[in-house]
Amino acid sequence: MFTSFSLTLEKCGGVTIFLYRCIHLCIPISKIYDGKVLDTLIKIVIAQSGYVSNLEVLTIGISSMKLGNGREKASDRIDMAAGIILNKKIGDKVEKGEALAILYIERHSFDDIAKDIYSAFEIVNKPIEVLPTVRDRID
Repeated sequence: MFTSFSLTLEKCGGVTIFLYRCIHLCIPISKIYDGKVLDTLIKIVIAQSGYVSNLEVLTIGISSMKLGNGREKASDRIDMAAGIILNKKIGDKVEKGEALAILYIERHSFDDIAKDIYSAFEIVNKPIEVLPTVRDRID
């Protein structure tokens, strides 16, 4: 419940740092997720301004599996604390230095995963036309 509230508050532009300080006074804020201490929290930051024109969801899905959110083989362990939060979707405007995604990681080798997620976002200079989520309604 706390995690849902804090993520909703953050998405709405609220400041969550105070929530974490109240609950976990002696743990660094960047290392907390759902009451569990993580080894690393990584922000995937954009190097240029523009608009998100495409997102390779297969790349995001495979990267999520590599983080521990899925299994490549049946014996692999699922890591419930690891995850990816996508901050931008197709059609969104992005500014240089803005976070496209946040990775929650317990594993120490994440460079390739971070590069894959960064490359999954295609950024163009001009706004794009975004198709509606619902095209038509059938009665």
